[in-house]
Amino acid sequence: MLQQQKEYLELISSDIEKVKSDLEDMKYVSDIFYKYKLPDQRERDVLDQVSIDNEVFDGIANAGRHRT
Repeated sequence: MLQQQKEYLELISSDIEKVKSDLEDMKYVSDIFYKYKLPDQRERDVLDQVSIDNEVFDGIANAGRHRT
């Protein structure tokens, strides 16, 4: 009986270590998702405005260069 309990405890210990490892992997992946998340609507609007502003700035800068 004691040997069987020891085997069960070893299995439980092994399972706990596997669960810990799986949790660490899940945390790593969730941290990556958080770091590289897709922008929400407000952030997309800001990015769109920056892109438009850059195009306008480039157009003005290039127009000034082509004048003689």
